[in-house]
Amino acid sequence: MKFAIPKATEKTRHMLIIALLAFLAAAAGVFTMPVLDRDEARFAQAATQMLETGDYVNIRFQDEARNKKPVGIYWAQALSVKVFSDVQAREIWAYRIPSLLAAILAAVATYLAGCYLVGRQAAFTGAALLAVSALFGTEVGIARTDAVLLASTTLMMAVLAALRYGSFRGAALLFWVAMGLSILIKGPLGPALVILTLGALFVWERKANWLRPLLVWWGPLLAIAIVLPWLWAIQQATDGAFLRDALGGDFAAKIAGGKEHHGAPPGYYTLLLVFTIFPASFFLLPGVFKSWQIRQKLQTGSDTKFLIAWAVPFFLVLELVPTKLVHYPLLVYPAIALICGLGLQHLAEFRWLKNISTGLAMLTPLLVVAAIFYLQSDESLGVWESWIVTWIVTWIVVAILVSASIMVVLFAIRNQISFALLLAITAGLSWHISLRTLIVPSLPLVKTSTNISNSLAKRGLHPRFSDLKSSDVMSVNYTEPSLVFALGTDTIMTGDENAFAKYQQYQPSVIVYSLENCLEQSLQANQDHQLGELLNTIKQVDDLCPIAVVPPFRGYNYSRGDCLSVHIFTMRQCK
Repeated sequence: MKFAIPKATEKTRHMLIIALLAFLAAAAGVFTMPVLDRDEARFAQAATQMLETGDYVNIRFQDEARNKKPVGIYWAQALSVKVFSDVQAREIWAYRIPSLLAAILAAVATYLAGCYLVGRQAAFTGAALLAVSALFGTEVGIARTDAVLLASTTLMMAVLAALRYGSFRGAALLFWVAMGLSILIKGPLGPALVILTLGALFVWERKANWLRPLLVWWGPLLAIAIVLPWLWAIQQATDGAFLRDALGGDFAAKIAGGKEHHGAPPGYYTLLLVFTIFPASFFLLPGVFKSWQIRQKLQTGSDTKFLIAWAVPFFLVLELVPTKLVHYPLLVYPAIALICGLGLQHLAEFRWLKNISTGLAMLTPLLVVAAIFYLQSDESLGVWESWIVTWIVTWIVVAILVSASIMVVLFAIRNQISFALLLAITAGLSWHISLRTLIVPSLPLVKTSTNISNSLAKRGLHPRFSDLKSSDVMSVNYTEPSLVFALGTDTIMTGDENAFAKYQQYQPSVIVYSLENCLEQSLQANQDHQLGELLNTIKQVDDLCPIAVVPPFRGYNYSRGDCLSVHIFTMRQCK
C-alpha cells in the first residue's frame, strides 16, 4: 500500500514551521513569568535539592519526601540547570527548558500522526492550532511534568498511527522507549492512554494484527529497564514508601474523591474545552461531524477511527474521575487538535455549523478581554501601577486577538483556508504574548516571593547573597514553595500558631511576617498590633526587638486567595 505522505522537502518545511510555532507559544512566558506556586515551585525546588545534595534517587521538598511522581522530570530539570545555568542562580527559565523542548517534539509528533490519520493539510492545520492553543502553550511553558509526558505519549501515538498502514525500521524501539519514559515521568498515565486507545479500537474493529511489529520480546523489557533501576533504588531508600504513597495515596485519592479541593462534576472539561483549546475550538464541532462521516474509510489520510479512540475514552474517564485540574486532558489534545484541523478544512461544507463557529469566534475572545479588563482594573491587583507602555501594548495585542478571531471563521466559511489558519495562529500567539509575556508578569499577584527576595537582597539580608544561611530566615503565614526556591532550601516556613516554637528551635535573625489582611488600615496600623503575639512573646522571653527592614507592603497568596500585608524585620537586642 502506498503512503500518501508529503515529499521530504514539504514535510520538513511543515515540521519546521510547527516547531517554530510551538517554541514561540511556549517561550512567551518561559523567561518572563515568575516561578509559579505551588506545583512548579515544588518541582523546581526538588530538582534544586538533587543538585545541592547529589542525591538523585530521593525526591524531597525541604525535609518532606515527595512520593507522588516518578523521578524523570526532576532529572531532566537538574540536567537543564547544569547545562544552561547554575543551581545557585535559581533561574526558573532553566528549569522550564525540558518543557519547552518537549512542546516542540509533541507538536511535531502530532503532525506526523496526522499525516496518516487526516491527511497532510489537515495534519499541518491541526498541529499548528495545537502549538498555539491556550492550554498547550501555557502548560508546556512551565516546569512541570505535563509537557514531557505529552511528548512521550504523542510519540507513541504517532508510531501506532504509522503502524496501521505498514511498518518502519525502529518502530518497536521508538514505541517502547517512549513508553518507558512516560512511566518514568508520570507513572501509569502513559500506559493507560495507550490501553484505552487500543482497547477502543479493538472493540470497534475486532482486529489487532497491525500491532504485530510491536510484539517483540524485548520491548516491554526495555520499558521496564528504563524505570526499574530507579524504582528499586527509591523503594530501598524509602522502605517501600514510594509506591505506597504514590499509588495508594496520591493516585488512589484522586480517583476516589476530589483531592485537595479540586473536585468538579462530570462535564467540567467539556465546558472548558472551548477556552482551553482556543483558537482551535472554533472548528471543533465541524471536525467532530467530519470525523464521524469518514470514520469507516480506513485508508491513509482518512483514519478518524484512531483519532476518536485516542480522544474519547481517556477524556470520558477523566470526566468521571472526581479530582479535576484543567491540564489533566492535555494528553488527548493532539487528537482533538487534529479533529479541529479537519474541521477548519471542511467548515464550508457544514452550513448550519457556520453560525456556531462564528459565535464561538466572537464569544471566546470577548470573554478573554473581559478577564483581562478585570485584571487591569481591579485595584487590589494593582496592575494600573505597571508601566504605561506595557499597558498600551497589551491592549493593542488584545485588539489583534479579537479581530483575528472573528476573521478566522469568516475566511474559513469562504474556504480560504490559508488565510483562516494564519489568522488563527495570530490569535493564538496574541493570547500567549498578551497574557504570559505582558499581563501576568506585571501582576503584583504573582510577585510576593520575588518582592520579599528583592527586599532582602537590597539590604544585605538575602541568604544567597550574604553571610546569612537560609535557616536564618523565618517566614510566618506565607509558606509558599516559591519563597523556598527564592531564598534557599532551609528557609523556615511556619504558621502563626507554631511560630514561637520554630523561633526557639532555629533562632532566625530575619523574620518575614505576613498578616492575612491587606487593607490600608492594616498597612498603616501600629507595629505592635501588626506583628502580633509572636513578637510580644519574643520580647518577653529573649528581650529582642523587631527592627523593620522596609515599610509594610502588600502581598498575595493566590494559591489560597489571601491578600496579605508583609512585614520584614530583623531581631536586635532591646535597648
